[in-house]
Amino acid sequence: MRMVVITMAALIGATACGLSRSRIDVTPAGSAASSQAASSTTADNGFEYRRLHSAAGQFITRDALLAAGDVPLSIVLRSRLLGFTVSAPSAPGRENQSRCLDVFLNGLRILELIDTIRPSELSGVEYYQAASAPVVYRRPFTTCPILLLWLR
Repeated sequence: MRMVVITMAALIGATACGLSRSRIDVTPAGSAASSQAASSTTADNGFEYRRLHSAAGQFITRDALLAAGDVPLSIVLRSRLLGFTVSAPSAPGRENQSRCLDVFLNGLRILELIDTIRPSELSGVEYYQAASAPVVYRRPFTTCPILLLWLR
């Protein structure tokens, strides 16, 4: 059973604009139209907003990633992101703060397996120094740069 809530303000506003109650089109939350809209807004997870409004991060758009072709992702990142380096992962608990990197794929923290992902599979890349990264991706007591990868 689906429930749709329409406030009185919405009804009054629609009526004031000349729409009758029978002409108000409400798309239920589980329909194809709403899921398509939701997927388009969650696919970038704020990437476009941060790209347009953040002065702190470095960004690689889908067009630049597609232009890279079959070049390994680590090479694309090193050539496009100032200060980006890839190091071998260290043993747990023995993290070298000067060579660490926190990698997130679609918002989930992953190991540094960057070259297993092709640039053409990504819709965007964000790179931040630890202090300027979005709060949700920061880890306490670390100074590791943060790499956010967004799949298409």
